[in-house]
Amino acid sequence: MPDIISFNPWIGLGQYPDPEESSNKYLFCGRDREIKDIYDLIDDNIFVTIYGKSGIGKSSILKAGVFPVLRDNRYLPIIVRLWMDARGISFQDCIIDAVNAAIKNKGYIQTQDIIPLSSDKTEDDYFWRYFARTSFKSFDGKTLFPVIVLDQFEEVLREKSGEAEILLRQIDFLADTSHVYNISGGILDGYEYDYNYRFVSVIREDDLYRLEDVIDNNFLPKLKQGRFRLRNLTDSGAREVVLKPAKGLFREEAKKEIVDTILELSKADNDGVVSSQILSLVCNRMFRVYQQKEEPYITLDLVKSFVNENPLRTVYFEIVSKLPFRQRKYLERNLVDSSGRRNFISFNDFKDNIPDGMYLLGGDTQILVQTTISSRTGDSCVELIHDSFCDVVKWENEKERQGSKRASFIILLIVSLLMIPFIILFFYSLLS
Repeated sequence: MPDIISFNPWIGLGQYPDPEESSNKYLFCGRDREIKDIYDLIDDNIFVTIYGKSGIGKSSILKAGVFPVLRDNRYLPIIVRLWMDARGISFQDCIIDAVNAAIKNKGYIQTQDIIPLSSDKTEDDYFWRYFARTSFKSFDGKTLFPVIVLDQFEEVLREKSGEAEILLRQIDFLADTSHVYNISGGILDGYEYDYNYRFVSVIREDDLYRLEDVIDNNFLPKLKQGRFRLRNLTDSGAREVVLKPAKGLFREEAKKEIVDTILELSKADNDGVVSSQILSLVCNRMFRVYQQKEEPYITLDLVKSFVNENPLRTVYFEIVSKLPFRQRKYLERNLVDSSGRRNFISFNDFKDNIPDGMYLLGGDTQILVQTTISSRTGDSCVELIHDSFCDVVKWENEKERQGSKRASFIILLIVSLLMIPFIILFFYSLLS
């Protein structure tokens, strides 16, 4: 067996991590063109929206691909998930807390008292006043530019639309260069307007209309300028995802046929294009089986053994089959809502109701993730690691509901049949 790969080089269903935060140096492949395009958009725009289908890899391309490029160019990426991180505090406090914490790890903040902070967090100029008086420096004195990434922004657009509107108006205000001149009746003495911030919203494609509605209803046209739609992997990109991390794992003469088979397995239902998520899952699973067999190379037969599988469903049932039935059902009923979207439960509820489920939070059996929901209290919750499992769980819940209906019908039928003799006797007694 080749000994050049000491860990599974494909992450599976998880997000590819920020290299700065991971001990495993995954190779993030197949998206070079998109990484450059996203960086250029962020460099040129105060507000950028990245959208795409669920599971297409929006968070992964940012963390593993764009963030390192940003750092190389004096930007400081800061990821915030407002629906979780702002529990109990305002969106404004959550964002400023995140910026302050990130800068503290990389350098320091300089403040100029050239303009007072606003006490009203709903005012359009609230963030402008914060950034106008603040400059961010690395430890060696170089300027840093925070890039605040609002991950899964559809959550707040859907659940906290009023607060989301205020936030977007404040970001739109930041993008207007005229404020440096007119906010105090003239140019601010000693202030150089250097756009020391960027905002990036990350949103599911089928929720993009929610953002459009807020922009149109509040007349915020500048927020439409920086848009990037992440699409499916190209054929060459998908081949790179398989081949680049797989150094020494395939025999040269079998490589093409193996890769063709993997790509065919990784095509999403009906649309005929490779799903980046299923591709990563298939490769991850393939490597695990290869390690277990202790063969010198990954073979075509090994890959073909997956042909009749639905990778997502197969992996899900393999993992949850270790849970007691009641705990599994609690998980499925509470982590996906009635419309098939991801839901979450508190970590304490998870420990109380799924006490045997800690293995679901890490390693090769990870299908859940623990997330902090308050930057100030440290409260945390548990949710599915990816939206793609929602369809599997929803299908399982529907099957359970249909089974309950059938069971209820059968019980009702049996009770009715048992009642027939009594009904006959009742009418017979009346007639007699």
